[in-house]
Amino acid sequence: MLTTTIASTGIRLTKTWQVALLSRSDSLGGAALVRRRQRSGDFDLLVEVLHPRRITPPVPWTEVLEGLPEGRRSTVTSALAWDSLLPPGAADVVVARLDELRAGVAEAVQSLRDRLQAVPGQISAAVRNRREQRDAVALGFELAGVDSRARVPDVESAIDVPFLRGLTTSTTQEAALIRHDAQRFGLWVDTEVGIHDVWRYTDPDVPQRRLTVLYADKTELELLTGTDLIYYREETKAFVLVQYKRMTAEANGSRVSYRPDAQLTEELKRMASLGLVDSTPVQVEDMRLSAAPFYVKLVNPDIRRPDGNRLAKGMYFPVDLFELVRRDRRVEGSRGGVAIGWHNAMRYLTNGQFVDLVGGSWIGTRGDTSTVVSSLIRNTLENNRGIVVVIDESEHSQIPSRRP
Repeated sequence: MLTTTIASTGIRLTKTWQVALLSRSDSLGGAALVRRRQRSGDFDLLVEVLHPRRITPPVPWTEVLEGLPEGRRSTVTSALAWDSLLPPGAADVVVARLDELRAGVAEAVQSLRDRLQAVPGQISAAVRNRREQRDAVALGFELAGVDSRARVPDVESAIDVPFLRGLTTSTTQEAALIRHDAQRFGLWVDTEVGIHDVWRYTDPDVPQRRLTVLYADKTELELLTGTDLIYYREETKAFVLVQYKRMTAEANGSRVSYRPDAQLTEELKRMASLGLVDSTPVQVEDMRLSAAPFYVKLVNPDIRRPDGNRLAKGMYFPVDLFELVRRDRRVEGSRGGVAIGWHNAMRYLTNGQFVDLVGGSWIGTRGDTSTVVSSLIRNTLENNRGIVVVIDESEHSQIPSRRP
């Protein structure tokens, strides 16, 4: 492994490994895995370089740019001028152009992408966000009574695209917006905020099960701070919101934990500010054990779904319980402050418990929720989080229970 110092102005390197093209004196001379290690002085970054690949002889940027389509050329030129990341589509075009000029470059870059997944303990922020999105979509399916293992596949890639876009069964925004499925979201979300995909699903075995899934964000996947899931069941007019929070490894590496920060405090304040007022149940479908809609799911750092499991392992906390846990002296970390993990959380809901309670509409809101959902979506996007909205249109009263 090599280390080098580069100017920090405008550079957006993270502490997770990324595939990078190596440029010097206006020429491209190689590719490697790189990550930011720490700041070196006031204006420099110390960068680690792993598995470098040479491009021989180096390729002048002028030759690369000359062979690019006009739209891609302006994107690449802008990224070079501002030291910013190349969007995935532009990056692929640049690699293809380099391969034309120097055979073997595409193969070398792909080998680096493969190695990116194999670096022990290291996955990119984009991969973490994709896994989080995958789990949110799968959770929505599980809440609707659909086995997500068969319907929501694992999509592992370092490419910076949302999870739904990686599914061959998903629809693009342009095609979906003319359909009733997407138009229904107009009650909740302005179509200009950055909808990436709408996916309509009907269970081929049980056609009474119908779901519509929306994914939206307004920033690059690599830079998202997390994911929210909003699940809404039409039959019982109930919704729940799950906010994902990732635990991190402690210094000794033996345990993982989540340390609540100022961002979470602000997010919880925004939830409280919505002023939800529970109503008295007037029909059987209104009955709840709890009408509280907000839950926090703590997940392991890699957010990987264990083989055979439907969902990534996680601990679910109703917000009121989470507040009690974070104030309990038993969750004080070894370095001070609050550190909540598997070893000290005391009480939480498991995946199975949460799915059963929401799946039976024993927890969740009742009554008209459109205004509240619209506010939640707007707040989520403003906080640079991705959002998955699952509308469960299933006729659950007509479907035999999957579990005895």
